[in-house]
Amino acid sequence: MRWLRERTGLEDEALSIVGASIGANLALEYAAAHPSLGRVVALSPGLDYRGIATMPFVRALTKDQRVMLVSSREDEESAGAVEKLAETSLAKTELVVFDGGGHGTDLFETETGFVARVAEWLAR
Repeated sequence: MRWLRERTGLEDEALSIVGASIGANLALEYAAAHPSLGRVVALSPGLDYRGIATMPFVRALTKDQRVMLVSSREDEESAGAVEKLAETSLAKTELVVFDGGGHGTDLFETETGFVARVAEWLAR
């Protein structure tokens, strides 16, 4: 993020972070530590992947931040996680749970129009 800010001159409010699987947990961790970050998309986060627990991060998000929590019902662990995280979040939260689609970045391939939906959400 530092590299991106240095090269673009953009501040955190104008930047977004997208992560998938354990990267989703890390994206939520970064957003919690940087309350000026405007938007985060978490694809298939878990409540705890390899010791990276998301509940404290989601509780730390501010009402000025926006978060999209995404999973598929096919991915039972993540589907349960995003529902619990959405209930806890104080940020402006959009919950997206697909019936199928797999895990993480697979959702971009299996869910028609999802890339455009994420891009439009990030642009708002």
